[in-house]
Amino acid sequence: MSLKLIKEELSFIKDGHFYIGKPRKSTGSYNYAIKYTSWEGVPVIDCKKCYYDNKIEKEQLEEFVKKGLHF
Repeated sequence: MSLKLIKEELSFIKDGHFYIGKPRKSTGSYNYAIKYTSWEGVPVIDCKKCYYDNKIEKEQLEEFVKKGLHF
């Protein structure tokens, strides 16, 4: 199976910890613990870490937990 075919078949995986092929250079830092976005109309939660280093990140994680209680 070629690398190209594997990449095509698994292209639906959107996870920063999973990559096939040559390593990518880091895109730098981020300033959030959790970010809410959407992809093709599907709500997406981008959780960079499950701990906090500052008050803003603590508030973001607490909001995430509260939203989870509604489901």
